[in-house]
Amino acid sequence: MARAYQKPAYFNDYREFIPDFDSFLQQQELLPPVVIRRNPLKCDEKSFENFLVRRQSDGAFASVAKVPFVDDCYEIAADRAILGGMLEHHLGLFYMQGASSLLPVMALNPKPGETILDMCAAPGGKTALIAQAMQDQGLLVANELSSGRKRVLKANLDRIGATNVAFTQFAGEKFPLTTKFDRILLDGPCSAEGSLRGAWSKQFDYQRNNSYREGLQRLQVKLFDRAIELLKANGRLVYSTCTYDPAENEAQVDGVLKRHPYLALVDSEVSGPWCDGIDSYRDQAFNDSVKKAKRVYPHKFNSWGFFFATFIKQ
Repeated sequence: MARAYQKPAYFNDYREFIPDFDSFLQQQELLPPVVIRRNPLKCDEKSFENFLVRRQSDGAFASVAKVPFVDDCYEIAADRAILGGMLEHHLGLFYMQGASSLLPVMALNPKPGETILDMCAAPGGKTALIAQAMQDQGLLVANELSSGRKRVLKANLDRIGATNVAFTQFAGEKFPLTTKFDRILLDGPCSAEGSLRGAWSKQFDYQRNNSYREGLQRLQVKLFDRAIELLKANGRLVYSTCTYDPAENEAQVDGVLKRHPYLALVDSEVSGPWCDGIDSYRDQAFNDSVKKAKRVYPHKFNSWGFFFATFIKQ
C-alpha cells in the first residue's frame, strides 16, 4: 500500500547526504515563495520595475525582492491567483515559475541561431526561458507526448511571444532521429520530491520503492539514451529532475557514463549555493565525476528541490 507523505520526516532516508538535515526538514514545512520572471521578449527591465513599483504602491503586492543567483526573477508577496489574473500576466510580460527550475536552462546556456530540443517540455517554463535566451532566433523544438499538456505548453509559449518554437508530440524515448541538435534539455519525469513543501505535500501519495518509481527509472534510462543519439558531436545535454532520490539522479548519471563513454560530465558553471552530487548511496558507489552534478536544497536556496547535470558529447 502506498504511504502518503505527511511530514518532513519522510526524508529521513536521505539524512546521510543532505547537509544541515534538521534545517532541511524545517524548510520542508514551509510553502515556497511565489516567484515571477520577467519576459525580455516583451518587456524591458525598466518597464518591468515600474510595473513592480506600481503594483506594490496600489497594494497588490505586499513586498517585492529580487531572487539571488537567477536573472529577472522576483519574489512577490501576493497570492498566485492574483498574479495569474493580472493583465500583465495574460499579456505575457511575466511568467510564474519556481526559481530553481531556471537552473537547468542556465546550465544548458542556449544561444541564438541554434537548434535545440526540449525533450519533455510541458508546461513550458523552461521552454520559454530557452526561447528567450535564444532571442527568438534559431529553432526550438518543444516536445510533449500528452495532448492536454501540449495545449498548455503551446498556450504558454504563445503568451510569451516566442515564434521560433516548433511543437511535436512524440514519446521522448522514440523521438525521430532525423535531426541532430546543438543542445538538448532532458527535464524528465520523476518522483517530484522537490515539490513537497508545505501544503503542496498533500498531493504526494506513493511509496519510495514501489513499481511506479521503478517504472520512472526505466523511462529515464530510455530518454537519456535517445537524447544522446539526438545530440550533435560537441553538443550539450542537461539532465534535470525535481527530486532528491539518488536512484533518479546520480545513479542515472553514473549509468549513462558507463553506457556512453564518449559522453563527458562537465561543470555546469552556474554559480549559487548548490551542493555537489553525491559519490555513493547505501552500497552503490558512483563515478567520481558525478560530483560535478548539482543538488539544490530549499534550506540553501528558497525554492523547489532540484538536481541537474551537464554533459558534452565528445
